[in-house]
Amino acid sequence: AKEEAAKKAEEEKKAKEEAAKKAEEKKKAKEEAAKKAEEEKKAKEEAAKKAEEKKKAKEEAAKKAEEEKKAKEEAAKKAEEEKKAKEEEEKKSGETVEVEITRGMTSERIARTLEKAGVIESASDYDSWLKKNRYSNKLHVGTFTLTKGMSYEDITKELTTKGY
Repeated sequence: AKEEAAKKAEEEKKAKEEAAKKAEEKKKAKEEAAKKAEEEKKAKEEAAKKAEEKKKAKEEAAKKAEEEKKAKEEAAKKAEEEKKAKEEEEKKSGETVEVEITRGMTSERIARTLEKAGVIESASDYDSWLKKNRYSNKLHVGTFTLTKGMSYEDITKELTTKGY
């Protein structure tokens, strides 16, 4: 009876050890599952972070594209305005006018006459140019046919070589 009791006690001890071993394995399995769940959570967070970064990058790219589009539109608008201004200037510059220079007119007065006739933009600029280039006392008297938009050199050539 003692042997049977000892045998039974030994079997119970083994059963307890096996139950403890199973409990330990379950505990380890739970820990691994928790660890795996934590890793999956981190991976999801990383993926969400990357998706957010991609979204921001797309938004920035869209914003930049919009800015570039606006810049192109402004450049096109400016080019169109410049084209119109150039066409206007060409329209003006092709037109000829007759200008009369009379005895006693100063270079300043001649320049104002040319400005009024639309041959030049600025009388003071042209008069300064004449003086700087020593033409202010070499201008002839007479009626001159000039083209609007002529260069200072071309105007001066006409006024110093023609007339009397």
